[in-house]
Amino acid sequence: SNCCCCCSCCCQSFRPQVNFAMLDVDSLRYAEEVEQYEVDSVPHFLFLDAKGQSQGEIVGRFPEQAFRDNLQALADRAPQLPYAHMR
Repeated sequence: SNCCCCCSCCCQSFRPQVNFAMLDVDSLRYAEEVEQYEVDSVPHFLFLDAKGQSQGEIVGRFPEQAFRDNLQALADRAPQLPYAHMR
């Protein structure tokens, strides 16, 4: 498929430069994070730098290559991600 929701092959390709975490937004355990990061749709990918600062997000379905390009930019510590928007 050329659409990416949660591409485990992408995740494996970018370890250890990029860490991945998945939160169950329906669990009260993660209610604080859901509110903090304003997660209101699934899938919702938030890209954080090494300091935990948001570098952008993608919400909904999107091309796999856009996801990979964002991960590469994050791994390279680029000043901005090519296919993510800031809130």
